[in-house]
Amino acid sequence: MKTIIGKEQAPPLPLRHPTWQSYTNGNFVSELLVQDDCLWAVTGGGVVRWDRNTDEYVKYTTVHGLASNVVSGLCQDQAGTLWFGTYDSGLCALDKEGHWTYFSAQRPFDSNRIQAIYLTAEDTLWVSTPHSVYQLDRQGEWQRHDFASVVTIYQGRDGALWFGLFEGGVLRLTGDGTLTRYNHEDTLGEGITVYAIYQADDDALWFGGYESGIRRMDKAGHWSQVREGETDCYGVTSIAQAADGSMWFGCFDRLLCRRSNDVWEQIGLFDEHDQYAALRSVNLQRVGTMLWLGLWGEGIVRIEANGDVLRYVTANEITTNAIWMIAQSADGTLWFGTQGHGLNQLSATGVWTRYTERDGLISKRILAICPSSDGTLWLGMAAKHGSDHAAIQQLDTNGRLQTITDAPTSLRGSVTAIAQRFDGSLWFGIGKERESSGGVYCLHADGSWETVFASSALAEDDRRSSE
Repeated sequence: MKTIIGKEQAPPLPLRHPTWQSYTNGNFVSELLVQDDCLWAVTGGGVVRWDRNTDEYVKYTTVHGLASNVVSGLCQDQAGTLWFGTYDSGLCALDKEGHWTYFSAQRPFDSNRIQAIYLTAEDTLWVSTPHSVYQLDRQGEWQRHDFASVVTIYQGRDGALWFGLFEGGVLRLTGDGTLTRYNHEDTLGEGITVYAIYQADDDALWFGGYESGIRRMDKAGHWSQVREGETDCYGVTSIAQAADGSMWFGCFDRLLCRRSNDVWEQIGLFDEHDQYAALRSVNLQRVGTMLWLGLWGEGIVRIEANGDVLRYVTANEITTNAIWMIAQSADGTLWFGTQGHGLNQLSATGVWTRYTERDGLISKRILAICPSSDGTLWLGMAAKHGSDHAAIQQLDTNGRLQTITDAPTSLRGSVTAIAQRFDGSLWFGIGKERESSGGVYCLHADGSWETVFASSALAEDDRRSSE
């Protein structure tokens, strides 16, 4: 598989916030929009527009006018206006002249969380929130529909709209307003979540969801289910059909599953030892003879009809957009702790360095960061089950990680806070799953440990270890 690391270009838009600089990761792709030589990627760090001819990309973030960097969907209407749904700041639209328009819970929606956005063949925009579905009519007015928990929207070839629901099956809305719910044992099964809907070339409709398997409704309206044992493809997030007629399914727990001539197979795109091999594929699109795949954390993959694979990734990124902790060293270095993707370092000269489990981190969940007066960095992390040492590491001035192994026995939980006093002593706050379990510990400048406070459960651990 060939990987293209794109070159970032400045967006052809004026900066809405010119004094800000945005650091986001454009490789956590949740949706794709393919248009001729242009490829749009919806990510957790803004929207990335790829030029497939030059392999250059432009990243749009809140600095350029997006309502939020956490984008949930994208579509373009016949007038050329781009519509962006976000998970926390409503909907925004960018017209061809570069003007932004914003729609939020203040007007006209009942929530700022946009769960799905879809443009029909008739150029009608549909948007869903957790509580309702909204339709933008030709007069520019929003019409509200009382459909709750819609997480995906799809239009069949007959013009009917399908709405996938969270734990509620699917709804079908025809042009004359007839609404039909499929949520029974003889159709989809009761209470399932439908994330993916796709109509194949034979007019059969395929449905997939999280922990709900794969269902199929043929053009005569007969339902069938992929039987247990036929495939391990569960947690389906996207469905597409290749030019050869095979059906492809993007899943949470496997990268890809393919069904060809009633035979199922799992497709792996990365080396079996790659740490990202289990990351979910979240969006599949067929364009001509090619399949485009958006990956959560690994950019965009293009699969040619002959089996060749090409991957596009944005360059020089932080490891994730889920930043939980920020600290600054005396030399101006910034440190970013993440939930599940290790530690990121941004030097005063703008150079990024990343630390993951491959580099020696004992946990990829960073809960506390404390720059020390001696130039080292102390890290508190999520405790791993069965670990025999504290979830504390020290990063020295040469970039080497050292695990602290001489802490008190009771210091075995997740380290959620670290601070240094003027005398050089370091203080550690610990938390465990039990609400009443926690403690405070001090590492004195002479290297000795003191248990300042520990809950009864933790104190018992120390007592037993000393016996």
